[in-house]
Amino acid sequence: MLAYNGDYINRVFKKQTGRSILNYCQTVCMEEAARLLSTTPLDVQTIIKQLGYENRTHFNRLFKEYFQMTPAEYRMRHRQYLIKA
Repeated sequence: MLAYNGDYINRVFKKQTGRSILNYCQTVCMEEAARLLSTTPLDVQTIIKQLGYENRTHFNRLFKEYFQMTPAEYRMRHRQYLIKA
């Protein structure tokens, strides 16, 4: 659409931000996952699908690299929604 080579766009993006487009997108997804885990009762599988991931293992690995804990551990430490009894 932009008539630019993808590698060129990535180089320009990285020069301006210090991060690759892929890394930036993964960061956005991990932050959204964290928000959903802490503010909604949605199960992890639903969150994973909403974020466009198809492989739960891959998502869990990325999440753990980013937050140094699993999605379940993150939810237990950061949940802000009320659990209905």
